[in-house]
Amino acid sequence: MSNDKPKVQFRASQITHAAPKSLKFYNYLQLALEGGTPTFDFFSGDFGALQELAQVMAKQGNAAWTQVDKASSLKYDFLDPDQPAAYVKGTKGTMVLQFHASEEVLGQNTTDYKQAGIATTYLVTDQGTVDVIISYIEKLGPPIAGTAIAPAILTILGAFKNFLQSFISRAFNAASEGATEAEAVGEEAAEGAAEDAAVEGEVIADELALSISFGPLAIAGIAVAAIILVVSVILFFLAKTMTCFIKVYNFTDQQVTLNICYQYDLEIKQEPKTGILPPVGIPQAPPGVTALDKVIYRADYTLLNSNDLKGLGVVIQAAGNTQNNPAGFPGLTAMIDIPSVGDNSLYVNLDGNMNCHEVWDNFSGTFKKLSKSTCRGDYRIYIATNQLRGKSSSPINGDQTGYFYEYLIVLEKDGFFFGSSDT
Repeated sequence: MSNDKPKVQFRASQITHAAPKSLKFYNYLQLALEGGTPTFDFFSGDFGALQELAQVMAKQGNAAWTQVDKASSLKYDFLDPDQPAAYVKGTKGTMVLQFHASEEVLGQNTTDYKQAGIATTYLVTDQGTVDVIISYIEKLGPPIAGTAIAPAILTILGAFKNFLQSFISRAFNAASEGATEAEAVGEEAAEGAAEDAAVEGEVIADELALSISFGPLAIAGIAVAAIILVVSVILFFLAKTMTCFIKVYNFTDQQVTLNICYQYDLEIKQEPKTGILPPVGIPQAPPGVTALDKVIYRADYTLLNSNDLKGLGVVIQAAGNTQNNPAGFPGLTAMIDIPSVGDNSLYVNLDGNMNCHEVWDNFSGTFKKLSKSTCRGDYRIYIATNQLRGKSSSPINGDQTGYFYEYLIVLEKDGFFFGSSDT
């Protein structure tokens, strides 16, 4: 057998945090913006699904997975119905993997690595498809004959499944042993998973041998893309006095760039890398991937109090663009105050030029309510929380009780959800 064999590598990954533009999701969101239990339920949907799926994979290993020869049997319109897929199903959600191959490139003699397809991970909950991780796959070397392409696709899908299985199991085990730094846990888990899932010269059809590797960019990309999963796993084992979860949705036609401009006693476990929230739209789909319908993009924050004897506070802001257009996006400012004693307070305004320290000084402790909203021109902003004080069930694991606070922030344009008066 010749040593000259085709090689496949996973190159890089990216993730889309978004919600489907569907009536079902709108109903979830409208209810959650009232505050209280519906807000908790909204957060526990994807958090609970992630945590449950991580536990299933960590405990059951490869037995947790089911593979189908044709994805049409799963009845998801975002999958290629004629290609195989693998999935793990829990009571709260499903994780689905599929390799979208370019059979043309697989069948070519490539003297350098050339993109040959996309491996995609979908997290599906009652809210719809809430997260999509895309990994780019490249091929090098002699062509794969037509009769061997189908077995090659299955081998590549299997390597992708093994990588994810190992990654999640390693992250879960590290967290159970006391690891608390999500980025370090993710990087170490991805490096180990790359070794576990690599394929070296596996015979897949007759005498065709295929090698599969995970490059440094793929390892780093998965570690970053899956950070929300790693955070949820760590928090399952981590006992802190206060945990604050924030989701920000951008239901406008404007790009919004968020940043934390004031913080009090914070340990930031998760925040968006760039803070950029694109406008409502169809995510770019690489070749071979069926594009999702229009989505509402989301930013996620997970905050802990760094001192168990204190509360925590944060002000998040986004600059406006009214310089050349008075009717443009005015920006936003949102404040969350969770004191060690007394009721929590919140505040939102459609003004991206406010002094963040002054916002904290003037409004912390003022609006002690489950929800608040305000409008300016065509724009409106809402904020809602699950509770004002005390302990509650964790949105990650309903059996765990602690000081868990969830905050939902929605920016919209043209009065999509409600009326126009301040509340």
